[in-house]
Amino acid sequence: MAQNPAQNDADAKREDVSSSFKDLISSAEELLRSTASYSGAEIEAARGRLKNQLELARLEAGNYRHTLKESYHAVSQATDECVHEHAWKAVCIAGVIGLLLGKCLSSDHMRR
Repeated sequence: MAQNPAQNDADAKREDVSSSFKDLISSAEELLRSTASYSGAEIEAARGRLKNQLELARLEAGNYRHTLKESYHAVSQATDECVHEHAWKAVCIAGVIGLLLGKCLSSDHMRR
């Protein structure tokens, strides 16, 4: 099944966001490693909070991706089932819309 240009753009943007998020996480992890030699209660507390937030962000990103994939498949399957169950209704509705659109376009052309 071929994807439309809007879907391709959405996929590309999703990949860009995912890549940026991965870069952010790796940069934050590098910052944590580079400040490991510093001491002090405040720095240790900040490093601990940052580690917790990074782990939470990583988990939520994975959950978000999984949830999106599941919902996409559910909607796709429901649409497919609906069209298969009501194939003639779908064809008739598309035909009526086509006739109405054709009538509107031709009536505008005749007025000129």
